[in-house]
Amino acid sequence: MNAEIYYRRIVGILQPARLQNTRVIVVGLGSGGSRIAIELGRIGVELVLVDLPNERVEEHNIIRFPLGYPVLGQLKNEAVASHLRDLNPASRVTTVNLDVTTQQKEFLALVRSVSPQLIMVCVDNEPARHCINECAVAAGVPQVAGGVYDGGIGGEVTIASPQAACYACIADHLQLTRQAPVKPRSIDYNNLDVAEIQSTCALNLDIEQIALIQARIGLHILLAGDPDLTGIPRTVNLCVFCNRPLTGDVVLGRPLHCEFFSVPRDPECLVCGASSTTVSSEANRILHALEAQAQHTATVNPTE
Repeated sequence: MNAEIYYRRIVGILQPARLQNTRVIVVGLGSGGSRIAIELGRIGVELVLVDLPNERVEEHNIIRFPLGYPVLGQLKNEAVASHLRDLNPASRVTTVNLDVTTQQKEFLALVRSVSPQLIMVCVDNEPARHCINECAVAAGVPQVAGGVYDGGIGGEVTIASPQAACYACIADHLQLTRQAPVKPRSIDYNNLDVAEIQSTCALNLDIEQIALIQARIGLHILLAGDPDLTGIPRTVNLCVFCNRPLTGDVVLGRPLHCEFFSVPRDPECLVCGASSTTVSSEANRILHALEAQAQHTATVNPTE
C-alpha cells in the first residue's frame, strides 16, 4: 500500500497523519454502526468494534447492511473488520463480543484499557445506551449516539462530552419536551414477527443519512474542530434530522432539514450531576453498614 497515493484525494481537507493516534470504540455493528466504522476506519482511525456475542449477518440484514451475501452467517463485527482491511491494508481494527447491558463492568474495563478518544453509540435500544453512557461518564470519554426514528422519517444524533450534559440528561430532556418522536421499543431483529415489520421498517438511505451525520460529527470531535467539518456551535448536543416531512410536526415538518438544540446539564442527573456522587456515596455507606451488620450477626450467632 502506497499511503501517499491512497490518501491523495482527501489531503486537501485533512491530514491523515493527525488520525494516527486516534482510537474509537464503535458499539453496535448493524447497518448504521457498520457504515460509521467503515467511514472512520478507511481514513485511518483505529477502531474497536463491539457487538453482541454471536451477532451474525442474517439474510434479512443484507438489504441494509453495507456488505452482501458473501458475509452471510459471519459475525457482523468480524465481517466489517475484514472489509476494512481490504479497503485500507494499514487499518487498525480489533473486535470484541460482549453485551453492554449484562456485561457493563466488562465494558467499562474495556473502555479504560483502550482509552479511546470517542465512543460511537450505534445500538438500537435505550437500556444499552444508558449502560454505555454510565461507562463513558465514569471513564471521562465523549460519546456520539445516533438513532433512526420509526419508519425512517428522520433521526437524531446526540453529543455527550465530559463536564457537559450526558446522554441521560439529553434523553430526559427529550421525554419532557417531546422535541422528537418517541423511539420504538427494543426489537429482536433476528426474530421479527409480522406486527413488528411494519413498525420497524426503514430504507437503508434513511439509516445511512443519520449514520453519516453521526460519523461526520465524530470525526469533527477527533480533529478538535480543525478543520471544521460541521459548522455546528460547540454548545449544540442534539441534532434532529428530517428525512421525510411529518405533517404538523414542528421539528420534522421540513424535508431534508436539521434542527439543532443545546440541552443543559441536569445538576440532579444521577449519572453526571452533582447528586450522582452523593447517591454513590450513600449506596456505598448502606452496603458497608449491611456488611458490618452481617459480620456482627455471624459473630454473635456462629453456626455450629
